[in-house]
Amino acid sequence: MPINTKESYIEIGTSFSNGVLENVLSLPVPIELPSSDEFIVDAGRNVDGAMLIEQIGRTQYTTQIKFARLKNTKWWEINRWIEANGMFFWCKYFAHNYGVWRIRRFYCGDPKCEPFKINPDTGIPEMYINCSINVIDMGEETTVTISTVQI
Repeated sequence: MPINTKESYIEIGTSFSNGVLENVLSLPVPIELPSSDEFIVDAGRNVDGAMLIEQIGRTQYTTQIKFARLKNTKWWEINRWIEANGMFFWCKYFAHNYGVWRIRRFYCGDPKCEPFKINPDTGIPEMYINCSINVIDMGEETTVTISTVQI
């Protein structure tokens, strides 16, 4: 099944109230969305050498949103939104491991891109390629499941 092609597939917003994101920026559909659910644990060995593991908090979700290419204006719009609103935001996304739409609080890390088709007169690129943004779960208990895909 292909990834949803609607621009609202992933949305970020500055706040979340009554099931609605506010001050929303819709991200283009990514070409890749490698993600993981990470278990945070406290682990050690007892005096007999047996492992003792205790999960701390809930599972946390991280992903790297990757775009093959973006017009310069869209890449600037994304980064200006993050700059203006801070690196902490709410994100609506599809949790592929569970088949549910969720909203959680995240922070942004490491926006990366490569300038492409640079205008020789202005030095301004027409596009950016190999763009990516890391999105890391804050671990807060405010996760909201919007809807579930039926099995």
